[in-house]
Amino acid sequence: MRSLSPTGCTLGVLLLLSCSADEAPPAPDTGPSKPGGGVGPIKVGALPTDEFVPDVINPVGPTSSDEALPRPECQGTCPDLPAAPIVEQGASVTAGNPAEGFAAASGSGVCLLEPPDGALMPANWSPPYFEWTGSDSVWEVTVSSPQQANELKAYTNKTSWLMPPEIWFPFAANNDEAPVTVTIRGKSGISSSTTFLIAPVLATGSMVYAALNDLSSMNPDASWLEGLNVGDVNTSEALRTEDVQAAVPRDQGGNLVRDRDPRVTCFGCHTSTPGGHEVAFTDTYPWFGVITSINEESAGQTPDYLTDSAIATIGQPWMGMSTFSQAVWSPGNRVMISSLGVGDYDPTRTDRKPWRVEASNQQDAELAWFDLETDEFGGSLSENSEDAANALLASFGTTFGYIERSGDSRGAMAPDWSNDGSRIVYVSTDCGKDGRLGCGQDEQLPADTEADLYVVPYANRAGGQATPVDGAAEPGVWEYYPEFSSDDQFIAFNRVEDYKNVRDPGDRGPHARMYYNPNAEIWVIPSNGGQPVRLAANDPTSCDPRGGSSPGVYNSWAKWSPRVVTSVTGKTYYWLIFQSARDPSSTFNFQSDNFTATGANSQLYLAGIEVVGGQITKTYPAVYIWAQNPDTLNVTPAWDTFPIPPPSLVPRVR
Repeated sequence: MRSLSPTGCTLGVLLLLSCSADEAPPAPDTGPSKPGGGVGPIKVGALPTDEFVPDVINPVGPTSSDEALPRPECQGTCPDLPAAPIVEQGASVTAGNPAEGFAAASGSGVCLLEPPDGALMPANWSPPYFEWTGSDSVWEVTVSSPQQANELKAYTNKTSWLMPPEIWFPFAANNDEAPVTVTIRGKSGISSSTTFLIAPVLATGSMVYAALNDLSSMNPDASWLEGLNVGDVNTSEALRTEDVQAAVPRDQGGNLVRDRDPRVTCFGCHTSTPGGHEVAFTDTYPWFGVITSINEESAGQTPDYLTDSAIATIGQPWMGMSTFSQAVWSPGNRVMISSLGVGDYDPTRTDRKPWRVEASNQQDAELAWFDLETDEFGGSLSENSEDAANALLASFGTTFGYIERSGDSRGAMAPDWSNDGSRIVYVSTDCGKDGRLGCGQDEQLPADTEADLYVVPYANRAGGQATPVDGAAEPGVWEYYPEFSSDDQFIAFNRVEDYKNVRDPGDRGPHARMYYNPNAEIWVIPSNGGQPVRLAANDPTSCDPRGGSSPGVYNSWAKWSPRVVTSVTGKTYYWLIFQSARDPSSTFNFQSDNFTATGANSQLYLAGIEVVGGQITKTYPAVYIWAQNPDTLNVTPAWDTFPIPPPSLVPRVR
């Protein structure tokens, strides 16, 4: 029989602009009553130590058979769910018979918020955190599966319950695609039942996202990078602005800004380098690029391969989102691609040189490649801004250059590079500002604004013919934030229909903030074009009394897991994380000025996709990632194999 222990395994764009439990959740004690047997209730108390989750697994390297779980030996007889009930401290129930006094289930009066009905999660995902609404003082939680010999019953005085990891991981490993039924019953009989699924595969990697407590891009304490691994029950702080040992930045005119401490103040639109050892991001105005280590042992340090010449080259103003490809990431051939808002340089004009071009409004942004190992200057650029601009301009074509995009005359923004290195998908738009997707200094929306997905070949930096992605370049619809799946078979992207009727909160006309738009939804399309698929994960739980529906909850910024895995039954599973503001009482309410907002909180969610024979056969409702801090704005996630500090093993639950 198998057992499965948990895997031990970012707002950049909004910067342009602790929910630790009161007490730790319960864990079964170490007495004679164990999961799978026992004659009396498992008594549960407060967690005394930081030793909640046992040893770890974290598949690395090429996809291995260990990531697709074999069929369990205990078909229908698995003993992973305890026969004895679990009674949480504080639950007022009858000793020896906790169910005594509970009225018969009515099938109404309860909304099970998490996990939503029909959700899917990997077998090594964090233990499910059940959360529901209702007014009874004592609750019974029942978990059952046709794979199991027993039903699990737990009793609590709260409207939430965390399944203990020592029960969850063996149970999930032996689930074998059987439906898991959860029934919540109050003592008065109000009740609700839902079903969720466990995929017979493991997910891999770690997630790093931007956590914010303030929207000021000039406040270095306003944002940091937080991380968690697949299976974690808490997060760890991965990187803060003061840790980053960046070069002295230059202002818009190219003058060194020596008195800026720390040298970077925000993590704008962060992405990972192949393998997740570094993050690349744009700092605040005038939006220059930075690459820094996120390894636990060297966090904030400049990677060895990044030369002074490359640092100066990506330190130009008006940089946008960056992207990398595993196929173009080896010693002597490390390349970054980014949008560059300048659009063009002209050595014959003093106003068209680096640090001389006002390019905040980026209708003419280009895709640019950057050689990260070049030593063109033999060191840093001159401190004299004019000499530095001339030297950088003279290196065009050697240290950096533009990707040719024949057939597309609009600006190019928010690129993503295929993992095989052959092509780049990007947003073709006339609506860009300061490296982000949005229109105009005052966020006014031109009447004919478009944003479509285009693909262009990389061709060893030469580019070529740019073509719209069939099915993701629809007139009158915004399509943006594209992201190749790890096998390059699909592209996830944001889609906003009828964007002209999304009103600006400042009541200045249509909502021009493409980067954070309430009507955005996550769609997926074959990477060669075809029929786009709207994800079921866009929709909040229908019975949620807080309301909220999509479009309208700011679904955005989907990122794929590092690998896909095919089960022994032939189903291939893809995983996405994305940000969403589902609680209407805590979504952003933009004010009439450019970058301030009140309220919060975008949070992160997991979405599952099932593929058979190369075709999407089903998409699943979203699972809330409960290990994150709900008291911060959690956005712009990246999913890779980041070597982040190990998080606390004490679960962080609401």
